[in-house]
Amino acid sequence: MTPEALAQAARGNVSRASELLEQPSVKGLERTGAELAEAAVRIGQIQNQAAAAGVVARQALTELRNDLGRVRLLLVHAWEFRARRSGQVGYNEKGVLSAEPAAKVHWVFEA
Repeated sequence: MTPEALAQAARGNVSRASELLEQPSVKGLERTGAELAEAAVRIGQIQNQAAAAGVVARQALTELRNDLGRVRLLLVHAWEFRARRSGQVGYNEKGVLSAEPAAKVHWVFEA
């Protein structure tokens, strides 16, 4: 496969990963991982053929980096949303971002 074709195929993988992250589900997240892994393999192949990579492939790689930046943001937002749902998000004493357990709330209904 030419570097240009590999770059276009990798962009397709990243595009599908982005679409899956916009409608998150457990199954979708698994498929996202597979799409991104396949894109990473193709990027590695392009890097191995760096001498043969033309202007079109380099431009496609630049666009791919932009696409990956958007996917990264979607992943960060998905993690933050998940962490907020499970508790308070913050940095612990070791400087690691983590979620503290949510406070328990008891509801009492009076008739």
